[in-house]
Amino acid sequence: MPIVLITVLCLAGALLLYRFVVAPRVLPAPFLEQRCVPRFPSCCRFDLAWREGGRQASANAYAIDISKTGLRLDVPRRVRPHTRLTLAAPARGLAGTARVRYCRRRGRRFILGLALDGRLVRTA
Repeated sequence: MPIVLITVLCLAGALLLYRFVVAPRVLPAPFLEQRCVPRFPSCCRFDLAWREGGRQASANAYAIDISKTGLRLDVPRRVRPHTRLTLAAPARGLAGTARVRYCRRRGRRFILGLALDGRLVRTA
C-alpha cells in the first residue's frame, strides 16, 4: 500500500511540474531570416578572377544562392577574405565585381560569401 501511495504522489508531482513549470515556458521561435535582402537559390556557374600574391588567379564557381547585394558560391580553392574579385556568368550574361566576406571549408571545397560592389550587369 505505501508503494502505491508513493507512486501516485510521484506521478502527481511530475504532472504538476510539467503543467506549471515546463509547459508554460515559451519555446524558442524557429529560425527566422534576419537579412534585409532575401536570398534566392541558384545553380548558375560563375568564372572568378582575382589577384593573389601579385599573380592572377582564377576559378570556376557554382552559386548556392544569390541576392541583390551578394552571393554564396561553392569554389574548389580558398580565397582570402577581403579579396576583391571579378565574376562573370557567361550562360546568364551577367558580370560584376565583389569582395569576399568569408571563406569556409566544406569537405574538399570552400564556400565563399561575397558582397557585390554594385549590381550585376548584363553583358549580352
